[in-house]
Amino acid sequence: MIETRNAAHENPARGEFGYAAAMTLYWDLEHDIMSYSAHDGHFVKEWTPEEKGMLFTAEFMRRQWLYQPTKSQLVIEDPEQYYLRPRLLEGRFPEVRKISLSPELAERVAAQEAAGKLVFSNPGGQQTADSKP
Repeated sequence: MIETRNAAHENPARGEFGYAAAMTLYWDLEHDIMSYSAHDGHFVKEWTPEEKGMLFTAEFMRRQWLYQPTKSQLVIEDPEQYYLRPRLLEGRFPEVRKISLSPELAERVAAQEAAGKLVFSNPGGQQTADSKP
């Protein structure tokens, strides 16, 4: 599984910990399936002592309740709007990351890079840039 995050440094006061992920892309290499989660309701909040005592407890956090729910404005409705498969950066951390692509997936990745958009396999097994999943 490859996970790629698009994040911004939303809270500089937190130093290297002040990043907020706006979108996370997940790519299952074995099945060549991608999914995403969008997080576009970030804001910096100063918590009162009462809020800290109520919200930051094991009971509250275990339920994964939201303090202030916000609706996402991000919806991807068509493959043309979707992101390309992320770069694998195969040379990074070779002692702990063993990336092995099937020949079929390696061909789709190469075709994607050449076409500049997602490439899928059609039922006949031929690679085309216009095939829909």
